[in-house]
Amino acid sequence: MFQHFALYPHLSSLDNITLGLRHGLKLSKQEARARAHDVATRMQVEHLLARKPREMSGGQRQRIALARALARKSGVVLLDEPLSGLDAQLHAALRVEIAELLRSVNATGVNVTHDQVDAMAMADRVAIVNHGKVEQLGTPDELYAVPATLFVASFVGSPPMNLAPVGEDGSSVFGRRRLRVDRPVTLGVRPECLRFTAGDVELDWRARGRVALIEPNGADRVVHVELDTPGPRRTFAVRCRSGEQPPLDAAIELSCSPDDVNVFAGEQGRRLGTVAELGGELAMAGAQ
Repeated sequence: MFQHFALYPHLSSLDNITLGLRHGLKLSKQEARARAHDVATRMQVEHLLARKPREMSGGQRQRIALARALARKSGVVLLDEPLSGLDAQLHAALRVEIAELLRSVNATGVNVTHDQVDAMAMADRVAIVNHGKVEQLGTPDELYAVPATLFVASFVGSPPMNLAPVGEDGSSVFGRRRLRVDRPVTLGVRPECLRFTAGDVELDWRARGRVALIEPNGADRVVHVELDTPGPRRTFAVRCRSGEQPPLDAAIELSCSPDDVNVFAGEQGRRLGTVAELGGELAMAGAQ
């Protein structure tokens, strides 16, 4: 299934679906039409079979292109950016529809996409490819919770994981914690794992900053906090419920659990684990 549908403009939807069945699979005209009507009924596009591509909307053409692919009853369906170019509402609707249809016919879909939301929503397993190299292969939950590299951590999630390098002296944005390290190390925390706190004893990985921006997002808010750290300006995103966000320009303190602080090291930025998992390997000490 192609990004731009690749429907023959001079043929009706029915003929577009049956063409490959007759000339590729060598089905009779009657068998091809029966199969086309069957898949069109399941996809609720039977009323479009007499129309030509120019007489249909983008979403309708996309459904016919998918019907053509499914009509072959292949075990594997290849999809090349199938939802690009569609408006947001149709994009979201077809994302669910395509995933359901592939599962209903027990077909494996291989979907190439640059949209992480599509990948996470439609797939059972996702391969993150960077410059032709597979950075990680896993379930959507694995990619989100346990990113194998810095690239995956920065790519998956909206907003993505907050990342901050550890200085050569072991200092980090978490001022109360200092690490003794002998190689490049970066710490990463998901936005929903950060809390606005003032004296929470258990969550002692803390950073101070100022609220720079608040993004309304329905029932949630994404609060961008400019951290009080020397050097280049660094901002952390914090996801919280509506009504829990501090006011704009407020001086606040963020905190999180060591279970939620991911550690990435080396030139490739490989994940070593969380601070809690690594424990003494990081040789943590209180900041002096």
